[in-house]
Amino acid sequence: MAADSGPAAAAAAAAAAAAAAAAVRQADRSSPALDKPAPRPAVTTSTANATTTASAAAAPAKPVRLAVAVKSIASAAKLLVYSVAPSVGFAAGQPAATLLAQVPLGEPVQAMVWVGSGLFLQHAVSYSLLQPGGRLSRIAEHGCASPRMAATPWAAGPGGPTSGGGGSGGGGGGSAAALLFQDSLLLLTDGSGAVVPGSEPIAVSEPPLALAASGPHLVAVAEAEGAVLVYERASARLVQRIFWAHDDPWVAAARHMPVAEDAAGGGGVALATSDAVMLLLPVAADVQELRCEDALQALEEAGPAVFPPDQLLPLFPQLARRWLPGLASRPLWGLHGSLQSLERICEDFLELRNSTASSPRPSPSPPSSLRGLTPPSPLSLQPPEAADPAALPHPHPHPHRTHHHAHHQHHHHHHHHQQQQQHHYHGAQGAAARLLSQHQGPGPGPHGEALPAGVSPPGSTAGGGTGGGGGGGGELAALAAEAKRHVVAYWMRTRGSPGVASLEAVDTVLAHLLVELGEAAQLEAFLGTPVAPAAPSPPAAQVSPRDAALVSALEGAGRCPAVSGSPAAPLLLREAVQLRCRLADHAGALAALALALGDVEGAIGYCRAHCGQEGWLGLLELLLRPGDGREPNYMAACRVLAAEGAALAPLQVLEALGDDMPLHLAHETLRRMVGSVLHRKRQGQVMRALHRAQNLALRCELAELQAARVVVSEETVCRGCQRPLSTRVFYRFPSGVVLCARCARPDGETG
Repeated sequence: MAADSGPAAAAAAAAAAAAAAAAVRQADRSSPALDKPAPRPAVTTSTANATTTASAAAAPAKPVRLAVAVKSIASAAKLLVYSVAPSVGFAAGQPAATLLAQVPLGEPVQAMVWVGSGLFLQHAVSYSLLQPGGRLSRIAEHGCASPRMAATPWAAGPGGPTSGGGGSGGGGGGSAAALLFQDSLLLLTDGSGAVVPGSEPIAVSEPPLALAASGPHLVAVAEAEGAVLVYERASARLVQRIFWAHDDPWVAAARHMPVAEDAAGGGGVALATSDAVMLLLPVAADVQELRCEDALQALEEAGPAVFPPDQLLPLFPQLARRWLPGLASRPLWGLHGSLQSLERICEDFLELRNSTASSPRPSPSPPSSLRGLTPPSPLSLQPPEAADPAALPHPHPHPHRTHHHAHHQHHHHHHHHQQQQQHHYHGAQGAAARLLSQHQGPGPGPHGEALPAGVSPPGSTAGGGTGGGGGGGGELAALAAEAKRHVVAYWMRTRGSPGVASLEAVDTVLAHLLVELGEAAQLEAFLGTPVAPAAPSPPAAQVSPRDAALVSALEGAGRCPAVSGSPAAPLLLREAVQLRCRLADHAGALAALALALGDVEGAIGYCRAHCGQEGWLGLLELLLRPGDGREPNYMAACRVLAAEGAALAPLQVLEALGDDMPLHLAHETLRRMVGSVLHRKRQGQVMRALHRAQNLALRCELAELQAARVVVSEETVCRGCQRPLSTRVFYRFPSGVVLCARCARPDGETG
C-alpha cells in the first residue's frame, strides 16, 4: 500500500528547488579572490513507479556516479550504478551514461545515500552497504517502522567534526551516515559500516519525519513535539528546539517529509510540505544571542566544588596563555568502553530503556543535583591547590603517588599554606598597582607580560571603557565587553570562597579585565579588599597503604583520574536503578530516579511497569518529603498526579499531600481527580437507571405476550414435528409458539 505520490513529489521538487536556490546564493556570496571551489550538486533521492534513484557528486569536470534501484512485478530487484559524463569537457560522441555495475538485490530498496565511495541502502527491515567492486554486505537490522538515514560530514583526523556544510571538504575530512535504529537511536557509521570513532549515539523521542545534516549538527523533524530538533553530532547533545507544526495531512499520512540540504556547504536545510517550503539557515555568530546571565547562573548553582572559576581562563587566551598548560582537567567518572557492533549498541540501549522504563529523550541532570550523592572516599585525595603547579613547590618524583603525598602535606603544613596565601595576595596587589601606573602607555605588565592592545584607563567613562578598541568593534565588541563584565562579576563573587583554588592566574587576569573595562570602583575594591581567610580544613582521612596502592595503580594505568569532589556519573546511577529493580527494591530505584537523577518521567515509567498503588504513593512521598535538607518538588508531584495510568486513590492523595502543599499548584490536578470520581459515580447511576429501564421494558413485553390467548384446535399442529396436538401434551412459550412435549423437552418424558 502506497500513499498518493502527487503532493509528495511536488513537495520534493520544491525542496530541491529551494536547496538549489540556496546553493546559488552561497555561490554568489563567494568571492573569486578567495579561490573557493564551485558548489557541488547535492545528494538527491527521488521515487516514482517503484524506482529509487540517488546521485553523488564528484569533483568538477569528472563523471558523476548515479545509482538506480529498480523493482518490477515480473523481475527481482536490482541495483544499477552508472557513470554519467558531464556536459562540459567531454567529446560529443561519448555516451552520456556508462553502466559500471549491476547488483541483484534480495529485497526492494526504500532509500539510498552516498557516503564516500560506499552506497548505503535502506530496506524494510535492515540497512545494507554497497562497496566499490560490487560487494554488497548487510550492516544490521534497524527494527524501525519508519527508518531514516542521512549523509553527514565528519573529519577523519583527531580534529573532530567538520564545521562546514553538506560537503566533506578537504583537509582529511570525510562523510558518515546517520542511521536510525529502534525508532529512537541514531548512530553514525563511516563508509565501511563501522561506528565512527569519537561519536556518541543520539537518542530521539520518536521516529523523525525528516533527517538532514547542517555542518556539525544533525537536524530532525519531530511530529509529536511539533518542533525541529538540532543535535550536535560529536556530543549527541540537543542544542536547539525550533517549534514548527507543519499541519499537512499528506506528510502525516506518509510519515515522511521531503528534505534537501544546501549543496554549497552553507548548512541550509529545506523542508517541504504540500503547500510550503521552509528554509532552515544557521544563524551567524555575530548575531547570536549571548546568554551570559544564564550561563553564570548555572555555574553558581553548580558551585565551585563542581566547576572551579579557574576553568574560565580558556575564555581569555591572550591574557592567560602562560597558565593554560598548567590547568588540570576535571573529567567525570564513567564506564565508556570501546564501541562494539551496531547490534550490540542497539541491544544495550533497549535493555537500559526497558529496564528503567524511562523516556528515551535525553534529560541532562544539572551538576547541582549530583552534589552530596557520593560519600567522601579515600580515592579523592587531591586538594584544589594541587591543580596549580605553582602551589606545589616540591613536586613528588613519582607522579602516580602525588595524591597521597599532597594529602599528607596538606595536613602537616596548613599554617605554612596560609602564609603563602597572604604573601600571594600582597604580590597580586602590587601587580595590580603596577597595572594602574602603566595602563596609559605600552609597557610590560605584571610578570613581564605586555598589556593587551585596546586597554582603556580606569578613570575613563563607561562608554569609553566598552569601546576600548577605537570604536570599530560595533555590536560584537559590545557583546564581548558585556560577557567580560559578567565573568568579572562571577570571579569577584567567588573570590576567596572555601572551595575555590587560590590561583595567581585568576587574580592577574581579573586585574587585566578590570583595567581593560575601565571599572575603577571595582578595581579599587579589588586592591583594597583582602581575600577572605580560608576555611579550616577538615581532619585528614586515614588512608591505608592498600588504598594508596590501588589509586596509584589506577592512575598509572590511565584507567581513572582521581579528582577532588568527583560526582557520581549518571550512567552509574542508571546501573544502580537496574540493580535495584532486579533485587525488587522499588523504593530505592524510585529514589535514585526521582532524587539522584532528577528523572521524574523515568520514575513515572518505572511505576507504570513495576509498581502498583504503593509505588505511586511512595514516589509522591519522595517528591513531597525528600529529606536530607532538600526542597519539595511540587511541580514534579503534580506531574505524578496527572500521569496517565497512575493508580492513586483521592483520599490517600489528600493524606499524602500534607498541609504545606500549595493548593494552587495541585488545584487543577485535584479538580480533575475529584471530578473523575464524581463522573464515575454519575456514570454508575446512569448505568443502573438504564439497566432498570431495560428490565422494566422486558418485563412489560413479557406480560403482554403472556396475556395473549392461543387457541388449540384439532387442526393445530406442532411447529417442530408437524404432528397434531389434539391428543398430545403441549407447551406454550411466551412468544405464542406451541410445541409438543417431545419437541419442547426432547430429553424428558413424552405424553
